[in-house]
Amino acid sequence: MLVEKMRDLCSSNCAFLNEPFFQAGFVTGIVLFLLIVLLIWLIVASRTKCEAIQVKEEGGLFVLSTAALKTFLKRIVLEFSKAELKDVCIRKKQNGIMLTLLLQVYPDTDVITLRSRLRERILDDAAKKLGVADQIQGIDIKISKMRDDGAVPVIPIDEQPGKQENPPIKVSLPPVQ
Repeated sequence: MLVEKMRDLCSSNCAFLNEPFFQAGFVTGIVLFLLIVLLIWLIVASRTKCEAIQVKEEGGLFVLSTAALKTFLKRIVLEFSKAELKDVCIRKKQNGIMLTLLLQVYPDTDVITLRSRLRERILDDAAKKLGVADQIQGIDIKISKMRDDGAVPVIPIDEQPGKQENPPIKVSLPPVQ
């Protein structure tokens, strides 16, 4: 009874949902909305993507590609034995670039010392070797995970669980004939 009343109420008040012109307009509206969102996203994404760093000098223009900068950063991170570079993200900012380094480290790594030494080293080498230190506005260091080096912790025999107080019984078997 209640179901029939609800169905009759919906069919009388929402009859426009079954009309083909409404359905076509509704679908067209959704598609247009999604296309506008996609267009805005593409415009914003293309603005933040950095393809090269340009440094104006007296004699001309110095252009450093992002691929060369990534290779430069990988070489610097290789000097730190407790860290491994997984990915580099280079984004444009108003007057320069922002570097994001995605690292993988060992569990016993002193992360605080690593990040400060890594930032200093990147800025020093960028100034001395490339001359683009003034373009780097910030260096974000993200640690994606701790690398499992496969080492099994050694537990002394006295502290191992399931240790029996009684020595094992020596069993001698008869000789094989």
